[in-house]
Amino acid sequence: MTNTSIGSGAVRSIAAHGPAIDAIQRCLELQDEARPLGRLARVFGVSPLSDESREWFDAAVGELEVAHTLERLGAGWVVFHATQGGTEDSRVDHVLIGPGGVFAIVSKAHVGQQVFATSSTLTADGEKQSHLRVAAQVAKTAEDLIEGAIGEHVEVTPIVVIAGAHTLTLGSTPPTAQVFGPMELGPYLQRQRGVLSDETVAKLVRVAGLRPNLSRTSIALNDVLTSSARFAYLQHRVDVALHRSRVWTSVAALGVLLLLTAALAKLLPTLG
Repeated sequence: MTNTSIGSGAVRSIAAHGPAIDAIQRCLELQDEARPLGRLARVFGVSPLSDESREWFDAAVGELEVAHTLERLGAGWVVFHATQGGTEDSRVDHVLIGPGGVFAIVSKAHVGQQVFATSSTLTADGEKQSHLRVAAQVAKTAEDLIEGAIGEHVEVTPIVVIAGAHTLTLGSTPPTAQVFGPMELGPYLQRQRGVLSDETVAKLVRVAGLRPNLSRTSIALNDVLTSSARFAYLQHRVDVALHRSRVWTSVAALGVLLLLTAALAKLLPTLG
C-alpha cells in the first residue's frame, strides 16, 4: 500500500492493483475460451467478444470510466480502488475520501438497458438488482470500521454508478444510495466541499490503508500489467470491429439508395 500525503495536486489513487482488474481478468478468461473469428468475419466488423465475455467487458469499461472520473477530482481526494467491505458479497469498486466526505462507490454496467431506481429498489429492464443493498451495506461497514479506529462517527455515503444504460430514471422516492451515470458523478463530488478537514482526511486515509478489508490483496504486478495490456488490445479490436461494422452499414445504406434512385429513374418516364 502506498504512503499518502494530502495536499495540492491531483487526486491520489491507491490500490494494490489497478481498478477493474477483477472484471478485466474474468473477461479475458472467458474470451480465451471463445472461438477465434474467421477472416471474413473480421473484414465485416463482427465483434470479437463472445456472448459470455461481453458482460464482463462492459463492466470493466464502466469501472475504468468511473475510476478515471475519480482520478480527475483534484487536490485533497484519495481513492482506494477495488475494495471489499466485511464479507465477500459486499464488494465495492472504490472508496473515496476527501474534503467532501467518505463515499463507497459501486460501479455497474447495464449496457443498453432501462434502469429505474427508487427507495430500496433498483431494476434493469425490470429485473431487480442488489446494487443499492450492497452499497448501503459497505457504507455501514465502513462507518463501523472508522468509528472503531478513530473513536468518532463519520458518515459514509453509498453511491451506485450505472454505466452504459439506455435510460436511467429515478423514482419520486429517493433511492437509499445516490445513483448516477458516469458523467454525473464528478460534478456531484466536486459540489461536496467543507465536510471534512485536511487533518481528518489524512487520519481516515491512514486508517483505510491499514484495514485489510478496505484494501485488496495484491496481485502480482506482472499479471496486472499483462492483463491490462491484453484488455487494451481487446478494446482496440472491439473499436476496430465497430468502426468496420458502421462503414459496411453505411455502404449498404448507400447501395440501397442508389438502387432506389436507379429504379425511380426508370419508372419516371413510364409515369410521364
